[in-house]
Amino acid sequence: MIQPIRIPNQAFVSPPELVAELKPLGSEVTCIRGTVLFHEGDVAKGVWIILEGHASLTMTTENGTTILARTSGPGSLLGLPGTFLRGIYQLTCLIDQDSRFIFVEREKVLEFLRQRTDMCMLVLHVLGTEVSQMPIQPAQPKRRASRKSRQAPAAQ
Repeated sequence: MIQPIRIPNQAFVSPPELVAELKPLGSEVTCIRGTVLFHEGDVAKGVWIILEGHASLTMTTENGTTILARTSGPGSLLGLPGTFLRGIYQLTCLIDQDSRFIFVEREKVLEFLRQRTDMCMLVLHVLGTEVSQMPIQPAQPKRRASRKSRQAPAAQ
């Protein structure tokens, strides 16, 4: 197994007021160590709020190197960039120890932000902080093949 490259200052806790507002919108989920909450390139289903436990968020480069983008503990929001921006998770999230979460579906997050535009500034703060913690020249992430390129070529 390849050891992940570690990036300094990975840990980040989301603004408590944003976390407190999102919690009632979701449902509690328990995951065991080794569970993958989402994979890089998956359609974003929502955000995960860590109540107890820890998770690692990684990305894989074209040459197969795994880069640890950040670690997260209680109070962290996982999957926010994909949920809020493009609808696709940008990282893979692996549970490092048995953990408890609140899961909030993507549509509930987006509807909440439509109604509570004051919270959008906090989301932008979270996104800005995550971007600032990435390497200055990050490796290019490995992209999944499009559906069209995965199909077998037509017989001629």
